[in-house]
Amino acid sequence: MAETKETSEHSFFQTAAFIGDSITQGLTLLEAFDTRPIMANLGLTLAKAKNNLEDWKADRVETIFILLGINDMTYYDMDIETYITRYDDLLSALRERFPTAVLVVQSILPVASTYNHPKINNEIITTFNAALKEYCLQHEVLFAEICQPFCLEDGSLNPNFSPDGLHLFYQFYGAWLAQLEYIVEYS
Repeated sequence: MAETKETSEHSFFQTAAFIGDSITQGLTLLEAFDTRPIMANLGLTLAKAKNNLEDWKADRVETIFILLGINDMTYYDMDIETYITRYDDLLSALRERFPTAVLVVQSILPVASTYNHPKINNEIITTFNAALKEYCLQHEVLFAEICQPFCLEDGSLNPNFSPDGLHLFYQFYGAWLAQLEYIVEYS
């Protein structure tokens, strides 16, 4: 992907940090994010992220973007109440460590209609996202609905943007970052 204004020249993400699963991990491939604090890896869950905070090297952070949840649903058969409790635990720990940072919780990306997994489908993702959005509204946390640039009219992930129906192709990370910037700047 060619470096874009959103990923290299623009200062918006210079004081940002990211926490997420394998989707967020793709940011580490962008040269502009070489020095940004990114806690992201395959299979990262809300509880693991909270446990990793103590050792996370993140200084001078003004905004923290969080994209977690799909692994919690996949590996732990998590119900919505437990999901929200785990999110609350993570956000409370983040507020304690970064009291002045803006926390931005991103919606879980939907999957492509062709994606086949017994525990993940767009109906479940929509239900979890609705609960997460409500939590964010009640707790004054910015909720970023990130689906718009990547989804079809039916709300599913456009399969042309994904190698497997779940993750994004590398070349669409600029659009994701532009969406995040837009949401934060105009909220």
